Order: sequence, then C-alpha cells, then structure tokens
Amino acid sequence: MVADEEEPTKPEDSDRAEQQNSPEAAVEDLLRSLEQEMAEAGTLPEPLEMSEDEIPEDEMSAEMPEPLEMSVPDDIDPREVFAELSDLFGRLAKGEGAMGGGVDWQMVRELAVKVATQGKSEAYVEPGRRIHLEELFKVAEMHVAATLATPVAGSKAEVVTRTEWVTKMLEDWKQMFEQLSAPDPPEAGFGDPMAMLQSLMVALSSTARMMKIGGMVGELSHTAFGYYVLAVPPPEKSQRDIAIVEPTLADFAKEWSLDADHVGLWVCCSEILSHEVLSQPEVNTVLRQLYEAYIDEFDLTMEQEWESKVEMLDQSGDPGEMLESLFGETGELTVEFTESEEQQEISNQISAIASAVAGYVHHLSQKATGSILGSSDHIAEAFRRREANNALGRQIFGIDADIDAGIAFVQELEDHNALDRLWKDETSLPTPKEIELPRLWLARMDLLA
Repeated sequence: MVADEEEPTKPEDSDRAEQQNSPEAAVEDLLRSLEQEMAEAGTLPEPLEMSEDEIPEDEMSAEMPEPLEMSVPDDIDPREVFAELSDLFGRLAKGEGAMGGGVDWQMVRELAVKVATQGKSEAYVEPGRRIHLEELFKVAEMHVAATLATPVAGSKAEVVTRTEWVTKMLEDWKQMFEQLSAPDPPEAGFGDPMAMLQSLMVALSSTARMMKIGGMVGELSHTAFGYYVLAVPPPEKSQRDIAIVEPTLADFAKEWSLDADHVGLWVCCSEILSHEVLSQPEVNTVLRQLYEAYIDEFDLTMEQEWESKVEMLDQSGDPGEMLESLFGETGELTVEFTESEEQQEISNQISAIASAVAGYVHHLSQKATGSILGSSDHIAEAFRRREANNALGRQIFGIDADIDAGIAFVQELEDHNALDRLWKDETSLPTPKEIELPRLWLARMDLLA
C-alpha cells in the first residue's frame, strides 16, 4: 500500500518576498507592464495564424532547433554589474590608471609620432651625418660666444629624428599639459543611467582634448629645427642636451635650395642662443608661470563647457542632444580651445616676450653665422619667412610671436647699446606695447638721453 504523499510545506513570508524581489521577477513584471501598455494603446501585434496547408512541406519536415536557454547565475546581482560599469566610466573620466596621472601619455605620444612620421617607419640619422652636425655645433658655439663676448654654457648637440623629438617634447611639456584634465565627473550609481552617460562624456571630452594636443605636437615636428621651436623654457635645472632635428633641417635646405651645412650652422647658433636666454632663471620662471596660467585657464573653460552640457541635458532629458553637442553632425569629436579674456591677456604677455626672444635670436644668429660664412643674409631671410608662418604656437601655448616686430625691437635696443639689459631681470622683459614702440622700453629703463 502506497503511503499518502505529504503536502509540500508553504514557503515563509520572507522567502516569498525574496522571490518577488529577484531579478527574474523584476523582468517578468516589466514584460507584463509593457504588454499591458501596448494592449491598451492598440499596438500589440496579432498572433500569426497559419493552417497546415499554408506551411511549406520543407519547413514542416525540418527539425525545429532546440530553444536557447539563458539564465542569470544565482551568484550574480545585476545591480552590482551596473554599479561596476558606473565605476568604470567614472574612473575613465578621471583618467585613473593612465600614465602620468590623469592623461594617457602613451596614447598621446603614439598619435603625435604617427602624425610626425605620417604613419611611416622613420629611419635613424646616419652616423656620419650625426657626427658632422655635432662638429658644426662646436664651431657654432665658439662663434656665438665671440658674438656675445661672453662664454656660453657648455651644452652638447643631440641629433634626433622627428619621433625622438616628439618624445622629448611631450616629456618636458607634460607637467603643463596635465592641467588640461577633465573636471570630476558626477557619481553614477545604480539606476542612474544619465550619470553614467555624463561620466563617459567627461572622459571622451578630456581624451579628445589631449589627442588634439598630440596631433598638434606631431605637426610641429615638421617645422621644428631643434628643442626651442617655441619660446618655451626648459624644465628648471634641466641638463638636457640641445636637440637638432636632422630631417627638418634637411627638408628645409632642399626646399630653399640652401647648403645643408650652412643651414646646420644657423640652426646650431639659433638653438645655442635660445638656450642661453631661456635658461636664465628670471626669464625661465616668468615664462613658465605665464604658460601654466594660460593653460590653467582651460580648466575653467572646460568646466563651464561641461556645466552647459549638463544643463542642456537636464532641460531636455534627451541624451541624444548631449551626444550631438560633443560629436557634431559628422560623428567626429568636436573640441574647440576657446580663449577667455584672461587667456588673451596672458597670451599677449607671452607673445611680447616670445617676439623679443625670436628677434634677439634671429639678429645674433645672423651675426654669428656671418662671421663664419662672410654673409648669411639669404639664409636669414629664409628663416625669417619660415618663422613668420608658424601658426601652431598660438594653438598649443598661446604664443603669437611677431618675428618682424621682434627684430625691429632688438635693432632699436642695439642702436642705443642696450641689448645687454634685455634679459637682466624680470622687470626688463618687454610688454606688448613696448614691442610695438621700443622707445617706451628704453624710457622705462632710463636709457633715453
């Protein structure tokens, strides 16, 4: 005789509540809710009815595949997965884990190198050519010292490729560029997809800015003859050798039909003179402070831009509009460096000093190379035109050096035997108005009779 089966025990109230709050129950409730709304709106599709006569014989004979079964493992909580994704976007926006703090410098460098080499493999400088340029550098150093009537710092030439130049520049400029980090993203918690989107967009915006910087540095390698392509001072207490970019030097000599050795002498003289000026503690400190203040202003600009995007999203509630504002109609990241009024004022100060540096270096390079070659007017004119067409300085560091105004300013100072006063201390550095009217500087220095 078979014993009567016991009735199953009813679950406790706590177990029932746990089942109702399970992920599977939540999905079922959502599906039922959607089905009900579609039915009320009249958009629920009618079931497809077909008789056996209407079904093709080959489909009737085909074996139906086994249904694919999917289930969420019991030990995975969807809320935890969502929270981890939110944390990932937040860390991406802050740049955590990237080289050099908040910026992935490896990625920036790779883009800069790709632009510098135009995506091709770059050959090393031939040893014979490297040695020859190092010897020219020693000759130039002696003639610069004679022109200045004072010894110059015993620097060495380091003949480099464009790839090597890009790497050195990014390393030395890294401290200033890192100020372009994104503002802190909002906290993105469970059930807050908008905050997740905002965190992701902060990351994309910051990354796009740094990639644009990398691209511009890569472009700059095609006009850079050496380390001092811009009036950016070297890091304090830097013992770095003076870089000479051989591929740019060779291309320039070919483009202007000039003797490569004559161009090499000019470049060596120019780099030595730039190093002498920009390594002076007073000049170095003032310029670095100005550059850092200029770049630091981008933090405020970026924060204001970000706040405007968040405000737009809050008003419209449409993430698509926010994405379009970042990517534009073409689907490409749109990044604009818009100068504030404060940045324009700082830029004017930088440009005034940079114009004086450019004029000073050009004027004395012409003298030094002239003492070797007899006449260097044709080389001086070629370099003057090249310098006048360099527009990348403004985009990267706010530099808008006027080589012609700088040459005229320096010539006026030399006519009054005042050139040695130009870099005496920070009070002797020219203002924007004094670059235009050199006699204002002479009056301020009490050098007018």
